Amino acid sequence: MQEAVINQGDTAWLIVATGLVALMTLPALALFYGGLTRAKSIINTLMMNAGTYFIVSVVWVLWGYSLSFGPSKWGIIGGNEKFFMNGVGVKSVSGTIPEFVFCAF
Repeated sequence: MQEAVINQGDTAWLIVATGLVALMTLPALALFYGGLTRAKSIINTLMMNAGTYFIVSVVWVLWGYSLSFGPSKWGIIGGNEKFFMNGVGVKSVSGTIPEFVFCAF
């Protein structure tokens, strides 16, 4: 079996796509939900969007990635082998990209 090799083009594109999504998410949600609220409530809506984005990001790194892409349990859900990014290191590869980049995407 061949050892996985990191493809620089795939990695670069995934980093750019991740950055674009991160830059788009907060302003897009803020403008959308800000337009649905009263003018005096826009700051509150913006802060709730930012807080939710950050909380979901932390939960994804701590538990979600492992439950989504960890070794399968009963073919339904991933295991807990990668909780808190355990076992995901500099040398770990998912396909042709580093696993850290895949997790961020």
